Formats: sequence, structure tokens, C-alpha cells
Amino acid sequence: MHDEPDRWLELYRATEARIRRYLARYLPADEVPTALADVYLTAWVRRDRLAECSLPLAWLLAVADGVVRHRTPTPEVTTPPAGASTGRATRAPR
Repeated sequence: MHDEPDRWLELYRATEARIRRYLARYLPADEVPTALADVYLTAWVRRDRLAECSLPLAWLLAVADGVVRHRTPTPEVTTPPAGASTGRATRAPR
């Protein structure tokens, strides 16, 4: 158990740049440091799942994707008024 901090430091050093680039692609620059911290906090909380994973970078990228989705507002979906055109072409009856 005494080597756990060393393993975490090694994991962080091996993945931080890639995770940071991923976050920077989807978030404003001022949000990236906090989002990065969220990724590694989530990894720490779920470290039992991470320990079972054969591809830790892929697992961390999935966590990063969740962080991005959580921080990115979703556009509101509006329902067109009754009788409004949906923009779809319709075929004339034969």
C-alpha cells in the first residue's frame, strides 16, 4: 500500500498532458485546470475501477468526456408549433 502515491504520480505524469489537451478541445481555457482536477478526483474516488482497467488512459478520457458533458450546457429542444413544417420533404401521393 505504501507505493500507491508513487503509482498515482506515475499515472498522472503519463496521462496529464493528453487529458489536458482533450479538455482544452471542448472547454474554455479558464475551465481546463478545474476540469482536470475533477477528472483526477473522480479517478481517485473510483480508483478500484481504475485498478481493474487495462487501459487507464482510455478510462480517464471517458471520465474527462463526462466532465466535459457536465460542464457544457445542452441546447434546449423546442417543439415546433402544431402545423409547422418540419423541413422534411414529403412525397406527393400517386
